[in-house]
Amino acid sequence: MRTWLSLVLLAAVAVTATAADQKTGTLESATEALGADHIRSIEYSGTGKWYLFGQEPNPNQTPPEYDVTSYTASIDYNSATSHIQRAAREVIDPTRWRPVPQMAASREGGRGAQEFVAGGIAWTLGSTGGNATGLPVTAISDAKNAEEHTMEIWATPQGFLRAAAANHATTKPLNGGGTEVTFLMGKHKMIGRINAQNQVFHVVYWIDNPILGDMLCEAGFTEYRDFGGVQFPSHIVRTQGGKMRLELFVSDVKANVPVVIPVPEGMREAMNAPVKVTVDKLADGVYWLRGSSGTAWRSIREIT
Repeated sequence: MRTWLSLVLLAAVAVTATAADQKTGTLESATEALGADHIRSIEYSGTGKWYLFGQEPNPNQTPPEYDVTSYTASIDYNSATSHIQRAAREVIDPTRWRPVPQMAASREGGRGAQEFVAGGIAWTLGSTGGNATGLPVTAISDAKNAEEHTMEIWATPQGFLRAAAANHATTKPLNGGGTEVTFLMGKHKMIGRINAQNQVFHVVYWIDNPILGDMLCEAGFTEYRDFGGVQFPSHIVRTQGGKMRLELFVSDVKANVPVVIPVPEGMREAMNAPVKVTVDKLADGVYWLRGSSGTAWRSIREIT
């Protein structure tokens, strides 16, 4: 009797262990393991590489590369707000003719940038027309990058899991263990992959681009570590349109820190303001179409 009971108990333990093993790598187990159900905000810092997307000399070359000496992302998931602080120094490529970059005064002597997004409203801090103008630093509308910065909030491990829970995600098993998670967040399709260790290791989504159309964006997360009780990747790689955008080696992570980002006065109106285009005739049949930004319509085109 005792032998039979012992066998039953052993079988029950084995079944329980197998059931527990089967629960790893799921959306629910990853949410629990990464704390996405209770992490409201996150701040992560590190160093690495940043690439000036869209400024490569030709489509087959890598975008201009910068050494990131300081990078901090502060994100609040409840309000969909983000503040990126980045100091970077351009890497001089001897195969390209480029003037020696004049670095703006910032932390560690590199080019400084502060990028904000709050509820779909995006802006930067800088001098209108660039630092060489000598104008005071002010908030400048950054409408063209609002979608990119907003989606990067949800393309973090905890952000992706929170978005999946809020948008009726569907799942399917991955070969070798783990789960693929898919959902629509507004007009954006997001696909994320979770491994058997309950780690979000790959996120895919698309954003609008005036040249590429629906532009593929990817985020890879590896080398997870415990940062004071928070599981977070220590290596992050982001690409856009198949090209490098950011490689970050994370050295510090904090969860549930206050992230308060008020939208500057008039910024919402600036985001929605129509682009003004002026037309200057240069010659018969040749016109210069100029937009409202320093990069818009800076070309001569023939109108037929």
